[in-house]
Amino acid sequence: MTSSSSRPIGLAGPSGQAVDDADIVQEMYRLLGNLTRSFVPATRKKREETKDERRARKELKDALDDMGYDIIELKAESGSLARRTDQSVVVDSIRRKISRLSVDGGYESASRFANILSRLEGSSELQPLPSNPSRATPDPRSAPSPLPPTKQFISACDLHGNNQAISKAQLLRNLRQQLGKKQIPEDELLQDVIFLMQGINGRHVRFQEEFQYDGVAGLEGEAAGPAKVVRVVFNEGEAGYINAPTKRIVHRLAELGQLYKRVSEFSQQRSTMPASGLIMQSLCHFISNELTGFYRLVASLEAQLNTRGKSTAGTGDNADGQGLTGTEAATTYVTLKRLSLWTEEMTLRFRLMSTIIESCQDAHGGSLVSLIHSYTFNGDPFIRRFTSGLLDEVSKPFFHSLSLWIYEGELQDPFREFFVELNDDPRKAGPSRANSSGADGDLPSFSDLDGDAASLWQNKFVFRKDMLPSFLQESFGRKIFSTGKSLNFIRQSCGDGDWVATRHTISGPGAELRYTDLTGLESTIERAFTSASKRLLDIFLDEFRLLEHLRALKDYLMLARGDFVDLLMASLGPSLNRPANSLFRHNLTASLETAIRGSNAQHDDAEILRRLDARILEFSTGDTGWDTFTLEYKLDSPVNTVLDNQAMIGYQTIFTHLWKIKRVELALNSSWLRLHETGTSLCRIKRGTAPVELTDLRRESQRTMLMLSEMIHFIRQMQGFAQLEVIEYSWNDLLTFFSRRQGDLDELIESHRAYLNALIGKVLLRGGKRGSQDYLAGELRSQFDSILAFTVACDDLTHLSTRELARFDMERGVNMAPTERGARSRTVSTTVASTATASALAPSDPAELARISKRLHEASSAFQERMVLIVGALEKHANLTVRDLAVRLNFNGRYELTAHRSSGAANASTTSGPALQNRKKDAAAAPVAATS
Repeated sequence: MTSSSSRPIGLAGPSGQAVDDADIVQEMYRLLGNLTRSFVPATRKKREETKDERRARKELKDALDDMGYDIIELKAESGSLARRTDQSVVVDSIRRKISRLSVDGGYESASRFANILSRLEGSSELQPLPSNPSRATPDPRSAPSPLPPTKQFISACDLHGNNQAISKAQLLRNLRQQLGKKQIPEDELLQDVIFLMQGINGRHVRFQEEFQYDGVAGLEGEAAGPAKVVRVVFNEGEAGYINAPTKRIVHRLAELGQLYKRVSEFSQQRSTMPASGLIMQSLCHFISNELTGFYRLVASLEAQLNTRGKSTAGTGDNADGQGLTGTEAATTYVTLKRLSLWTEEMTLRFRLMSTIIESCQDAHGGSLVSLIHSYTFNGDPFIRRFTSGLLDEVSKPFFHSLSLWIYEGELQDPFREFFVELNDDPRKAGPSRANSSGADGDLPSFSDLDGDAASLWQNKFVFRKDMLPSFLQESFGRKIFSTGKSLNFIRQSCGDGDWVATRHTISGPGAELRYTDLTGLESTIERAFTSASKRLLDIFLDEFRLLEHLRALKDYLMLARGDFVDLLMASLGPSLNRPANSLFRHNLTASLETAIRGSNAQHDDAEILRRLDARILEFSTGDTGWDTFTLEYKLDSPVNTVLDNQAMIGYQTIFTHLWKIKRVELALNSSWLRLHETGTSLCRIKRGTAPVELTDLRRESQRTMLMLSEMIHFIRQMQGFAQLEVIEYSWNDLLTFFSRRQGDLDELIESHRAYLNALIGKVLLRGGKRGSQDYLAGELRSQFDSILAFTVACDDLTHLSTRELARFDMERGVNMAPTERGARSRTVSTTVASTATASALAPSDPAELARISKRLHEASSAFQERMVLIVGALEKHANLTVRDLAVRLNFNGRYELTAHRSSGAANASTTSGPALQNRKKDAAAAPVAATS
């Protein structure tokens, strides 16, 4: 039907003979089907596809095959208008199916389909098919092709009428022109992109804000409100269309514009807030610098577009040799792809800033610095570098406040952004609520608390952990807090402001504190902390003689100076026996002065002795002077920072306990001496001549002296344990700490507090396991009361024995021997002696001895029963030193008796003979050491 000259070039047989048109058509059928099915992924079988998807895929495959047949047939019968109409319908149907069923959403598949379609329609060299192509088409296997099938098809599709290759872009443009659409020029899109980067809508691309519900419930179960979403909308109407790759580029560039709007709005809003804080202002300043760089980039791009557009306003030649207009020439340098590459780093910077400002909406001060620091833990070097630069700028106000705090002890924090806060009321601990500092950051006046150094040190400044930046550990922050507090205390309370002002000059100028030099920051803080703490300890130990005050408290309030205590008790004893309301302050002061001058205390420093005073505590009806008397040691500022009111209460508690022990010891010694002399006189009376009353008195006196010896042993063990095992050992530990002179004032206070708590806990025997920690202390006080009650009954027994001895002498009427007369004169009271010489004594009450014996028995039984409880509790005490006291008290196992042993003593006072002798032998072992 056609000559060989009209056939496509390259389609010749091996012998130079032309290939038949039916062969060409048959080969094109096959190649077209393979290509369309390979280009469109939706025609491939998918895993786990449903029945409907499989049916749709087969329909698409059949439609593609039918379309290929229609295209070839229409080329053969190009004069049929109806068939052309059918072709456009088929093309539209195939395009819709590809968009709906392809894997990539129709972007790449549609482009490839359009490319194939344009290549097929642009091949004008195909010959018309015969009217019955099925008859004219021979079997392809009978005539092998001289070229591979794919090359034959490419040659047939790529050759034009003038034998010039047509690019794929040209074929796509031709297809768009045939469909009646044109592509929007890139120079117009560049202008729109420049606007979008500044947050301004363009001609073909614009921002659109929408509100949508994300469906996530709130914290209280309520539905969340609508969220604002910004979308990029393309105006593709009569102006033309924008292909998918270009849209993706525009999307990336439009993100920069949206980030710019968010960052600039945040900076403008926070910059105008009056109380946003210095750190927030620094963040806004950093953002302002970044925005300046962004403006410079946008201006440079706009200038590039305008300048190149004007300089190339003439004509140029493109790759095809055609002329270029000025606008087209301008865009040859500035393109969307290049613009996307140039703004990539800027987009990352704005993306980071946007993320930071979204998370720091409610952050303030040091917490804001911590939040920004958390973004440095990233593997991307660009993010770490950018965040470090941001922190270096933002943390400048923080490091400025830190420098003033550790170098001068001044707190300048008008917006409360530092982790050290000034307390409004130094008398109360805890963070303050109102901002009492002035706008310039000066501290308020604390002149009314100059004498209360303890309150100033403990409560003037507050450590705020939530404002401590995360790049500083809490222990390191505590050192910074202690450094500035020490400098402020040295200047305000110790009166050594000159040293604070000159220390920085003497030690040399310090390096500027910056975030980028955290290693140098640590060394600087360590030096400042060591210097300030050592100076403050030297002031307390050398200038204010803290150690001498502590030694005075040990000697006088803890009764470690024995000669002074003995003289004080001897001079105060008669007065303290009287009711508390009959005592006068000047009498107590005179007795104290007498005890000082008569003991080695007179050689102590007069400044120390001046602080010692005697006074009476508040008393109630029935209290004696022993119950209300106390020694007081007065302290001034700033020593009262360590020896504050709480510490002095602890010393008063120890003094009261030890004073009670000394009182009991004095009462026991006095009762034992008086009863011993009276008992000696009773024993010298011959057994045959002594009346029954004197025999009973002698027997009761012997039992009483054994019990007194047992009680004396208990009191002396308690006194030795308190003075040697507790006070002296704890004092040596405290001296060891002071000799090192390390740490700050807080560590010194804590060390003294631990020393005092150890004294109170061990001396008062606290820590018992029954009920409360004061169980043993309560039992000990009850034991002292039992002993005092026993000594009172013992004194009554002594008076009764003395009176009966005087009566016996008068009834005998016999002159006493000189030795006996001298001994008797020491025991008989003055009143009894005068009465005996005047007239006969009144008759004695026979039941008086029984009453006194009952009182003695009750007190001794209570003492022994309580000793069993005390020793048992001491053996189970948590402290090893206190457990050793149980060994001292129960060295012979006397208090390991069972309950029936204690109850069996109830009848001991009424028995005589062998039973009484056995009890004497049992009790004789304990008091031997005590009475020697």
